[in-house]
Amino acid sequence: MIKKLCCCGLLLSLPVIFTGSAFSQECIRSPDEKLTELSAPKEFRIDVSSFRCPGGVITIGDLIRDVRRKCGDPVRETCPGNEPYRVLVYRFKQSPYKYFLNFIFEKVQRIQTVRCESDDPDCR
Repeated sequence: MIKKLCCCGLLLSLPVIFTGSAFSQECIRSPDEKLTELSAPKEFRIDVSSFRCPGGVITIGDLIRDVRRKCGDPVRETCPGNEPYRVLVYRFKQSPYKYFLNFIFEKVQRIQTVRCESDDPDCR
């Protein structure tokens, strides 16, 4: 019995042993690296626990499908597909702010906001 469990564990861990991860390396990076790619310098980003979009309030722990249902399509998205980490950027015309929603395994882990600048392509 123990021998079978060890063999199964070894087989399940082979993708991690050979690739260093069970997921694509392309999308697994630190949240700060992802956000830097999306603009908004670190010193201007503010962590918030929730934000309101046209369909309701988004809070940490919400599922990505609920965010899309409440907020619609984002202005920008990184790591499209079913990767464990992705960032959705939202901005609504009535707001002078844009919001970075950080997802890990389809759940909101962090919400950050930044004031829109005139030269920011996400804010036009």
